[in-house]
Order: sequence, then structure tokens, then C-alpha cells
Amino acid sequence: MGGPVAGLAGKERTNDVDFALIGHQESWRAAADVLGVLRGPLRTPLPDDEIKDILPWIPPRAVCRVDAGSITGAKARGLYIDSFIPPDRLEAAYVHENIARVRAAAACAINAGAKIVSLGGFSSILIEGNFDLLPQRHDTAFTTGNTLTVAFIVQGIHRMCALEGRNISRSTLLIVGATGDVGSGCARCLAPMVRHVMLSARNVERLRRLAAELEADGVQVEIGTDLQRFSSEADVVICAASLASPSLLLGRITPDALVCDAGYPKNLSPSAEMRRHSLLRRSGTDHRRNEFRARFSWNSESASVPRCGPWMPARRHGPRSGGPV
Repeated sequence: MGGPVAGLAGKERTNDVDFALIGHQESWRAAADVLGVLRGPLRTPLPDDEIKDILPWIPPRAVCRVDAGSITGAKARGLYIDSFIPPDRLEAAYVHENIARVRAAAACAINAGAKIVSLGGFSSILIEGNFDLLPQRHDTAFTTGNTLTVAFIVQGIHRMCALEGRNISRSTLLIVGATGDVGSGCARCLAPMVRHVMLSARNVERLRRLAAELEADGVQVEIGTDLQRFSSEADVVICAASLASPSLLLGRITPDALVCDAGYPKNLSPSAEMRRHSLLRRSGTDHRRNEFRARFSWNSESASVPRCGPWMPARRHGPRSGGPV
């Protein structure tokens, strides 16, 4: 699994790297495509069972170069770094292992000399805004897409309320995972607009601090962990975290509730049974068009990095389309 990309994660810094993107593949098919690129076009594709055996042993590494340009003519050179988190290891049981992979990917970006590094959706969820979990950064800044995620969720809630003829000022809002970056951002944006706010999270102390902040602005807030009671009262629900048992939320949800699933992995599947009980919208990924152009290097000899698929994700509220984060 060596090859021309390996040097980028080594000792030498490349001064022409402006930014880096850290992500992973959401499916085994996408992971197989990346492995095929790293192994080269002349090698026979690996069978699925071998890919599942090999992937957990691959350390984070740069996969391809990205040349980006804005509509104003500005240009930047970057790297896509894959953390190689296995698609079947996204649950809480693997959180420490996955954080270690994100740290190693961050170290690759720092060693490559990237000035700014963007953490993909699941990577930013693992870090939860605590950048102290990352290696010493010196001149490298790290950012996430969480602000954009919050903006799309809030925009989506407003649009769905308008489509359904709902008055959001009369709504009871439930946010599950309210103390994370996405959950707390949604709470701060939406709490002043609704009648009543219910916040749920594992960390009670952080819940209390967030509630006190909102109450100081005149918001009526209730906190707790009883999702069955909360879900039976809320008519707007945002899942900003993955639940160990989604049935705790869905078991008593009101029939006409508006639900946005921004957790990762997803809590909800758009089954026929769920559609009968609630209006479901799942957050996903999408391409932002007409704002920038990106060219992914396909020439491993000149770029010193093998090619990879053209993925430039951004989070949004709505049906899933586009590539992996």
C-alpha cells in the first residue's frame, strides 16, 4: 500500500499546500474505489471480504491533491486526507479509535504544511468542537462545517413550517444532543422563535449551562433525558446526535411532528411505517455549486498523489445526494 502519496505524510512539509480536507468513506463501495486508486489501475480489484479486513489497518494518509478556484479568480492548492474509518465502525463503541484516526489525519495535514484544515461531518462530530483533542497545530488552523450544518437545519425548519402552514412561534421544539456544536447552535437560533424549548443530552451540567443561557434571553426551557415524554409533546424535533435506541424518540412521537435527523450515523430510515407517524427529513450532503471550482489531480507523477473521486461536500438539511463527507 505504499506509493507516491506516502511522502506527504512523512517528515517533509510541502509549502504549496494551502488547505486540507479530512474525511472518510461512508460505504464499502466508496472505500473500495479509494483502495483501487491507491493500489493503481494495473492491479486486480480486491474482493469485498479482503477490503473489510484491510481497511481498518490503513493509517490516515493523503489521497489526492485538490486545486480550488473561486468565481473571483482566487486560487488555492489543497489535499484530501482520508482517515480510513471503516464504514461499519461509526457507533459509540468505536469513538476512541475513531478520534485517534482523526488525530492522525490532522497530523498528516500539519506535516504537509496546510494553513487551514476542514474536518468532514463525522470527524467534526467526534471532536465536538474540542480542538484540544488534536495535535499541537503551530500555524495550522482547524475548522468544521458545523455552522453551515446549523444554517441549513434552521433554514430547512423554516421552509417546512411554511410548506405545512405551521406557525413556528406556536411550536414546541425538542433538540436531542443539544450540548454539541450543532445542537447548541440550533437551540440558540431557534429558541427565541418558538413557544417552548426542550433540550436533551447526556451531559446534564452542560445542559444546565445552555438552558441558563437561553433563559437569560427570556426563553422557556426544559431539560431532561426522558425522550419518550419529550417526544410526545414536541411538534418540531431535531436529532443532533445518534441515539443508542432511536425507538426511545420515535415510540411516542406526535403524528404530525416535523423531524430533522442531523445525527451521524442516522437515527431514522424513511420507512412506510415512519411516514405514517411523522414528517421526516434527513440531513445529508450536497455539492455547493457556482461558488467555487475544484480540480482533483489525476496525475500521480506530477502531483505526487494518486487520483481520487471529485468530492467537495457541504452539509445541508434535506434528502441525501452527493458524495461522502
